[in-house]
Amino acid sequence: MKSRVLISIAMTLCTSLVSLPLAAQAGDNLSSAPREYTLQVLRGPLGGGGNANSVNNLGWVTGVSNPPEDTYDHAVLWRDGQPTDLGTLGGNNSDGPLNNRNDIGWVVGTSETADQDPNQENFAGFGVGCQSKLAPPPCLPVSQISKGYLWQSTTNTMIALPPLTGGNNSIGSGANNHEIFGVSENGVMGLDCASPQVFHFEGVVWSLGSDGTPSVPRRLPPLADDTVSVAGGINEVGDIVGASGPCTAFATHAVLWKKDGSVIDLGNLGGATNIAAAINNQGQVVGNSVLSDGMTVHAFLWEEGIGMQDLGTLPGDVQSNASAINDSGEVVGTSFDSAGNSRGFHWQRGVMTDISALPAVSPRLQEVSANDINSRGEIAIVANDTTQPIDPSTELPLQIAAVLIPAGHAPAAIPAHSTRPNAGALVSALAGAQPSTSNAVQQSCGVIGASCRSGHPPCCAGEACGRRGLCCNALFKNSYCRTYYDCCDGLACLNHRCL
Repeated sequence: MKSRVLISIAMTLCTSLVSLPLAAQAGDNLSSAPREYTLQVLRGPLGGGGNANSVNNLGWVTGVSNPPEDTYDHAVLWRDGQPTDLGTLGGNNSDGPLNNRNDIGWVVGTSETADQDPNQENFAGFGVGCQSKLAPPPCLPVSQISKGYLWQSTTNTMIALPPLTGGNNSIGSGANNHEIFGVSENGVMGLDCASPQVFHFEGVVWSLGSDGTPSVPRRLPPLADDTVSVAGGINEVGDIVGASGPCTAFATHAVLWKKDGSVIDLGNLGGATNIAAAINNQGQVVGNSVLSDGMTVHAFLWEEGIGMQDLGTLPGDVQSNASAINDSGEVVGTSFDSAGNSRGFHWQRGVMTDISALPAVSPRLQEVSANDINSRGEIAIVANDTTQPIDPSTELPLQIAAVLIPAGHAPAAIPAHSTRPNAGALVSALAGAQPSTSNAVQQSCGVIGASCRSGHPPCCAGEACGRRGLCCNALFKNSYCRTYYDCCDGLACLNHRCL
């Protein structure tokens, strides 16, 4: 598969460094008994490999699919496991990046257009890492202007997200239920940029006018003394996270742009390269930071009033990358050994679990990366499938998109073959009620640690909805905590234990 811009932004910290022979870090996590999952493999509409990059609370998965010869990528949406090729804005490539976490039928990404880029910047990074070994056809050219797009299930069409005045290119990063966010060139000549990049760029927010036309009412400026910024994650409030820095090293500062206009530098783990990847509705942020040795990258969790916490790696590994966090504080990402081999991880309350070792995954899937997790604990992954023939374009087992579904968690109660969310069914599903459809599935109750906030299933019998908005009971006593909000009512957090 060819690299996508948001993956390359987040993974820049890992892929360029992970092959270095580094010593294992003292922050390795010990695994606990993992929950059980079932594996849903998502077949691509183009006949080749695929990536599952995001999964929303309806169970809709967005990602990328390519043909067997791996000459281009198309954005794809899976609903009930069935793929829809979202096409392009007229160019060769499109993507379906992370952070498509809305539940209103929007998909946001980036697509090449039919127009040639006069500066040949390849701003969106399409074709980077194209590995087609078949001749003909070669990898398709990537000389076109790229623009963010909004695809709506109600119209089944893409519309372009315009760049700022003076810029040629934009990137669609994702959306909540109200706003679309991404990155745009701003027309300012970037004398500090490395060729072929010509213009500076910054994070932006698009909104739709009454006629459905997108415009930019909000910009996410770089920090003082920086020249560019990128936006990587959004929550329902409209708080956005990403990075700020000089053009040649844009991931210098991990940044939170709050909806109220305040801007927070999230700090670092000792090094000068940092980026925030995702934020949940509790304001918890995950991302990636270089340590004080200037080489080693670790995933981090940031909380207001607490700061940045190093999440470490899986045992024996040397690097880690956090991709997403849900409202229950569950973090997913990827851990790497010194040779660059990858294992997906799930982290919660100080415990990191090896996704790659789960019975639903091993030994079938190899080189697993975990890209997203929704409020139901469903995890979007990409991996090499050893049950498939060798991919002639990479000479490796075919790379597939898949979702891990926690045992006992029913799929979201949405009509199985609906092309867009039905309003009545959607409201009922998010409220934990059974919609009036013939194929609806009764949602399960919230187990310990699940979110019990509005829109989530009620806690199971014998449990209560705690201060943090998580289902809990007496078993939470002596569990790991960072603040008293992690504990059930009546318990305090002392020495990181609920007492």
